[in-house]
Amino acid sequence: MRSCGPESGVPVVLIAGWPQTLHAWRAVQEKLADAGIRSIALDPPGLGESDPIGDAANYATPEVARRMAAALALAGVDRFVLVGHDVGAWIAYAWASLMPQGIAGLMLQDAAIPGAFPDGFLSIGNAARVFQFAFNAVPELPERLTRGRERVYLDWLFETKTRVAGAVTAEDISVYMRCYGQPERMSAGFNYYRAVPASIDALNDVAPLTMPVLALGAEFGVGAMMGKVLEPRCTDLKSVVVAGSGHFIPEEAPDVVCRELQALIARTSMPG
Repeated sequence: MRSCGPESGVPVVLIAGWPQTLHAWRAVQEKLADAGIRSIALDPPGLGESDPIGDAANYATPEVARRMAAALALAGVDRFVLVGHDVGAWIAYAWASLMPQGIAGLMLQDAAIPGAFPDGFLSIGNAARVFQFAFNAVPELPERLTRGRERVYLDWLFETKTRVAGAVTAEDISVYMRCYGQPERMSAGFNYYRAVPASIDALNDVAPLTMPVLALGAEFGVGAMMGKVLEPRCTDLKSVVVAGSGHFIPEEAPDVVCRELQALIARTSMPG
């Protein structure tokens, strides 16, 4: 957990995805602090500094959300704006759907969210963008193919899924490798994908979200699909496509993230 900005006030809670850690929010947290907004970045279980939680069954997003909500409550945080990117958005969607208490607003960034996105988005025709859903979910195979070559996999993902030059540097990938260079951490990341069917089943019949929601899609990522898919699942939705950005919005477009977060906060009942 990393907290930045004023010690008081209702915070923005930030959850990164795979293959990242809370390091992904470094620029966003700095900019939020400059704007006088408190932020708390959390590593999901098994990623970053957070301990793994056993086999794949434990990585279904409702279970992960419950664990993270309990950790936040222990830290004394009971009202917040929740932000998730990639797998972090999977978790944030489950959290807001099943435990909406205390969530003043929700931002979901560039993710094919289990329980929200149609299966067709994961079709073979879209394999260049979504192949990892199938590859990472196969038992044992991704571990065998990436063991000792974790950096090769991460380098390829960041090279192919970013559009803003220099947004994710070799040094940043080295930070991520401190986590993903450990075999058990690669398995933890893969387990989120292995748990996708359980995540979908648990979210089949959830009610529409009633807090203000912002769907942020990258032009060269999920794009406008974020808003289209979430529209029937929210009662108060705004959708934004981040022009020029690849998938890794927190690092490629931190100014946009902070601007839209401030607009989201203005839509909530939180004190300014």
